[in-house]
Amino acid sequence: PGNLEASCYLGQALLMQEKFDEALGIFAGAREKAAVKSGSPVADAYHVNLSLARAQLGLKRNEEAWKSLEDAERAQPGTADVLVFRGVYHMQKQDLKKAARELEKAMDMDEQNAYAHYYAGLVYLRQGHPAKAVDMLKMFLQMAPQAPEAFRAQTLITGLC
Repeated sequence: PGNLEASCYLGQALLMQEKFDEALGIFAGAREKAAVKSGSPVADAYHVNLSLARAQLGLKRNEEAWKSLEDAERAQPGTADVLVFRGVYHMQKQDLKKAARELEKAMDMDEQNAYAHYYAGLVYLRQGHPAKAVDMLKMFLQMAPQAPEAFRAQTLITGLC
């Protein structure tokens, strides 16, 4: 679509469906336009760069994702969501200690951030802390029972209990 906000909503829908290639194309095209727009709930520089990072992480394009996260941080400093996706970045790089630190900071900043709990659960599981993983995944399900990741979270909990 030619409308920036409509494009961003479409990109968000594609991210929820894990259609990362298509979402990446939309958000890459929106990046320049969003740099001059502010105040939109989905189409400002912060949201576009954060969404771009999500798509890049989904495609394992980690270094590009890190740059997009830096751009999102510059546009809106000090947000829990940037910390969450930094945690995902470190998780994909197999640096679980850094991932856990970023996710714990995100939860300290915003205890209602469902994805901080979800990814912390995955990190704790990989670190060999199944009880902590179950706690985090249960909290995620309480906060976001309809999230696309809810089925995976429930499956992991069932397998660990």
